[in-house]
Amino acid sequence: MGFDTVCLIKATFVFPTFCDFATPPSHCNRLMPVRDFPRFLSLRGHLIKIRYIRNMPNISNKRLTTTEQHFIEGAARLLIPWGVPQTAARLYGYLLLCAEPVSLDRITTDLEISKSSASVAARLLETYMLARRHGERGSKRASYTVSDNYEGMLTEQNRLLDALAELLKNGGASVASGATRDRLCEMAEFYLAIRQAMETALGQWRSKKPRS
Repeated sequence: MGFDTVCLIKATFVFPTFCDFATPPSHCNRLMPVRDFPRFLSLRGHLIKIRYIRNMPNISNKRLTTTEQHFIEGAARLLIPWGVPQTAARLYGYLLLCAEPVSLDRITTDLEISKSSASVAARLLETYMLARRHGERGSKRASYTVSDNYEGMLTEQNRLLDALAELLKNGGASVASGATRDRLCEMAEFYLAIRQAMETALGQWRSKKPRS
């Protein structure tokens, strides 16, 4: 349950006496919002036994299947070595399985993470061009889907390869000498070759992709 989720919780006050716990007094068995807990927890001489009420109509009770969980964790294992944080990597795997935009509340429930973590991860995926944000008219609430711009992350990688090759080339020409210079120049040629190959592959993909 997310930290920002407001649900009703059943609190049974158990008095430190040998009373019949199976039939507590009516005033000891009530529904209260989470925000009222501190006031009740501060009562002296009482212990509070808390039980969550499930299947409330305003709370999502969807649970991921084992197969879905394995897919999400598998996607995360592939993205983490690329520098994607674990929460964002899991969120990307989750979004791949969602046919419709999902809210932060739904993400929080299904992935069992805090709402703040879900928000940070979603914005990070936007930066990586792996997710799209959908606003709601008249509201600040947002929902997210996986991006259909599959080449976005690779395009950013190409820019990095260009910058790295330029750095190595300049270093080989102005800083290093001898074997070091040769190694830097060879690395620059390698990264430029990889960059060109990726750009060629992306061009072929664009030519085959149906235009919307």
